[in-house]
Amino acid sequence: MKAKNRIPLALHPVFTVACLFVAGPTVWAESFYVDALHGDNANSGTSQQSPWKDFANVDRRTFVGGDLIYLARGSIWSQELDLHGNGSSWASCIAVKSYGTGPLPKIRRDSQPSDRGVKIFNPDYWSVDGLEVCNAGDGVQVRWTSFGHSGLHLNNLFIHDVNLVVNHVPHTDDNIEYSFGIDLQNDPTFTTLPSGKQWLCKDIQITNCQISRCAAPFGTFDVYNTAGVYDTSSSFGDMLVAGCWIHDCSTDIAVVEVRNEVLVGNYFENLATSYLPQGTTAIFQWRSENVAYVDNVMDGIPNVGAGDQSFIDCEAYTNDTAFYGNYVTNTAGAALEFLQLQPGANPPRRAEDDHNTGNVVSSNAFVGTGEHAHTLEMPEYGGKAGDTALPLQVPSHPYMIISRAGPRETISGAIAGNIYCEPSSLLAFVFEFDGRKFRKPDGLAGFTVGDGEVFVPSEAGVYSSAYQFSALPGDAGVWRYEFGDDGKWTRAEKFVGVPGQWDGGTPYAWSDGRGAYVGQFTMQPGHRPWYSVARTWVAPRSGKIEIRGRVLPMSSFGEPDVKVSIVYLGHSSKLVWPESGAPRILEGSVFSRGVATDVTDLEVSAGDLVRFVVQTGGAESGAKDGEVVWAPIVAYR
Repeated sequence: MKAKNRIPLALHPVFTVACLFVAGPTVWAESFYVDALHGDNANSGTSQQSPWKDFANVDRRTFVGGDLIYLARGSIWSQELDLHGNGSSWASCIAVKSYGTGPLPKIRRDSQPSDRGVKIFNPDYWSVDGLEVCNAGDGVQVRWTSFGHSGLHLNNLFIHDVNLVVNHVPHTDDNIEYSFGIDLQNDPTFTTLPSGKQWLCKDIQITNCQISRCAAPFGTFDVYNTAGVYDTSSSFGDMLVAGCWIHDCSTDIAVVEVRNEVLVGNYFENLATSYLPQGTTAIFQWRSENVAYVDNVMDGIPNVGAGDQSFIDCEAYTNDTAFYGNYVTNTAGAALEFLQLQPGANPPRRAEDDHNTGNVVSSNAFVGTGEHAHTLEMPEYGGKAGDTALPLQVPSHPYMIISRAGPRETISGAIAGNIYCEPSSLLAFVFEFDGRKFRKPDGLAGFTVGDGEVFVPSEAGVYSSAYQFSALPGDAGVWRYEFGDDGKWTRAEKFVGVPGQWDGGTPYAWSDGRGAYVGQFTMQPGHRPWYSVARTWVAPRSGKIEIRGRVLPMSSFGEPDVKVSIVYLGHSSKLVWPESGAPRILEGSVFSRGVATDVTDLEVSAGDLVRFVVQTGGAESGAKDGEVVWAPIVAYR
């Protein structure tokens, strides 16, 4: 079932200025203003009445913790913005933000491969918030020349039409491989390989951003490893990507050289749209540890005649990747790939070191994936077209492919509780290569299959709250948005934001006007004691249903003071999750990955309600942030 107004919610203002993450007051040093329409570089630049005109004075200044750089809304510059300096903590950070009224301040370059939008050098505790960047060879480029940096938050950025370099063509002086919307790498001059106790940067957050028509949307990468094979995942750590709308980009997101990354509550749409000889995927994962994809919508990988055509490709040197509560649909290839490959050059890999272990695929829904069968001819694996074992035909519509073609059997993981709607009813396809020929092994090559895997015969019987989120008043769809106070429930009537239009600085949600709201991925009950918000599913017909999902706090610090539950209202009224019979107190932060909210074999009649409830705690709840991410999925068996 196609969704309407499928634009993700801009998250709660806790993400608006990263320097406000701390509980204590932020001490500001100096404020600087830049206004392309009313400024002059001879001005002091320290007030709205005396702004600079362009970035010349900003580029040559080294900023210190507490400095604020204000860019005037409605301004357009064709220059690169260079940012230097370091904050010392989030209580003493450096922030770039917009001021005034009108469109976001815009950096519009001249569509040359060498053009850069924003460049940040060796940042510590920087926040960049509220900016449009377009028509460049690289959008927001961050480069490090030393280890040990912390703190980079990029919020409410609209980055588009950054697509001039693909596969190092044309060559640029800074040696970028692709035109990235957001490009996080070591500087080419810094070639020291990090040890397990070293890193380039930790505490990185990309939130509420729209990235469109870029060669590669965003990524962490390492220049020093492209010429060799190194099994390390130490360059970047503790990274959050949340509330973003990433769409219509030609190649992949790079989740590379990273440890502890969570991608949560994002809408990924129509990615990997261009043919690449090495294969296409929306998210390329390589040399990573402890990466989690939670409550995302992953919609659309076109058939361009390439290999893979998957949404996520766990390519090499990865461990402990988790997929929880995602809705994946319309992919030409399989939704997920777990690979262990023979030696090769793109990317460089050494088979005797390769691993892909500890993976978890749970509580997701896969609908219409793997539509196009593939013919595999892989001469780099030692085979060639015409061999009796080649080509290997992958059956249509698996939601997962596992490829174990290396000498070590180091692919492992667990599959449980997923919903899949594929014409072949095929869960996964597995193949191996022993150096001479491909073969299909017994079992799932190191993966175990647990309880709760459910094949659903019809796509029309699968309902994703995020995919089908509606901003239209009076929509007669199966999802409602409600507020509860003192046991009384009312339907939401006020929508904040313009239906069908993205604005990363404005909540895109149904609101009660007093701080509580229900958005596409998030729910916030506000700060009144025992107040509730809910997204409610209305059963369109009778039958047995399955519920899948994952709920987790949105905050990256502290714990929310909220309780969560699923309540059935039909021939009887009962709490159906959690099994304890009482609402569950939600604990941890967004990095905790949350808890599964699965319900099996629930009998419903047409018109019955299933209410997904988030409720505030007692009188002290105002001291904590109660926003949660929860994008439940309901399916008829």
